[in-house]
Amino acid sequence: MLKRFKVTPLDLLFLLVSIALCVLCMAGELLSVIDTTHLLRVGLEGFVIAASIFLIILKGDMNRRILLTYIWMILMIAITFNNSAWGFAATLRFITTLVVCAMVLRYDRMLDILLVCLSITCGIYAFCTIWFYFDSGFYMNHILPLYPEQRAQLLRWYNSGCMAGLTNHYSTNAMYVSVGLLTAFTYLRRKPKNAVIWIWTIFMGVALLLTGKRAHILFSAVAIVFGILMSLKSMNVQKKAITITAGSVIAIAAIAFAFIKFPALTKFIQRFQETMDSGNVSMGRFDLWKAAIEAFKNKPIFGIGWKQYKPTVSILLAKSRTYEVHNVYLQLLCETGIIGALVYYIWFVVMLVMAMKNIRDYANNDKGNGLVKCFFALIMQCFFLMYCLTGNPLYDSMMYMPYFVACGITINMANNLDVKTAKEDK
Repeated sequence: MLKRFKVTPLDLLFLLVSIALCVLCMAGELLSVIDTTHLLRVGLEGFVIAASIFLIILKGDMNRRILLTYIWMILMIAITFNNSAWGFAATLRFITTLVVCAMVLRYDRMLDILLVCLSITCGIYAFCTIWFYFDSGFYMNHILPLYPEQRAQLLRWYNSGCMAGLTNHYSTNAMYVSVGLLTAFTYLRRKPKNAVIWIWTIFMGVALLLTGKRAHILFSAVAIVFGILMSLKSMNVQKKAITITAGSVIAIAAIAFAFIKFPALTKFIQRFQETMDSGNVSMGRFDLWKAAIEAFKNKPIFGIGWKQYKPTVSILLAKSRTYEVHNVYLQLLCETGIIGALVYYIWFVVMLVMAMKNIRDYANNDKGNGLVKCFFALIMQCFFLMYCLTGNPLYDSMMYMPYFVACGITINMANNLDVKTAKEDK
């Protein structure tokens, strides 16, 4: 029993790196309030990069898949320097995340520790979302003063039922809670009969509903359902149909009961109706997309430069403020041209296809915890890629960090399966 819980020096290093990465990427707003000089942020990034490089070197030899992954990561980083409007801090944070991903794909144990840290971090945001919903006094007196520039906007969102929680924007809060819901379902996939995990999952779902964000709720649901379908591949058709039908009936009944008892949870449905009534289904996104396409036509090969859309194109649209494209695929074309966009498109497709292959292989061979890791890698990628259609997740650290971690898991699990298959063949 004691041997099972033995902690090694590497485990401690994994834990420190995981905590530092979660603080950097999943607590950006609060870190900015506390660390006004950015010294803490830069120090944490330096530690994470140094520790990750040390662990990569310590691991030694690498196969062709890992080598190609590293080369592709270098290409993606290089593209961010193309006439970049990203500041030093944002660029360094992106590089830090990719370096950790490069290390994560070599260590199984790091994956387990990082997922736990990610789940706890997102759980804190979910807890505060629900807490502040019921305790408006604490929110008004202690949270709003942290964000004086957004105070009026945050108050308006709060009164309309869109909970921003600890963050300065309810969309940001929804990103954190969405990732938390995906990790909760991952643990539920591992232990589907565990009452505590069920309660935790429902808790995360309620918090996400309270944010009122339509895209996050919809994309999370689609990603989870798709992951469940893929991970049930080894079942026969009849058993799979019964499982899906029973699960759907229970979920619909539970959601209907929750909506009746707590009308605030239906805010995202009201926002769908409000959008339809306004006649502006795209919420202004069509104008942003059209401007991005026009900018791409002017510089189709290399684009206008990383993150240059907002300060150079959006500012000309005569809106109340400047915006990102709210479509990562178009923004990549606009800012990095055909060459840069292809580098990212290829990465997106290869990682998703590999994740789908992994979960099929592990489902058919019943690999236990391996299937659970594949489940998270697939649903996180699906959520991210769907959100790329309407949001800016590639440029938000609370989104690209879990996505690249999921990519690291994907490569790690593919390598593990190759090793196991090679041993069985011998």
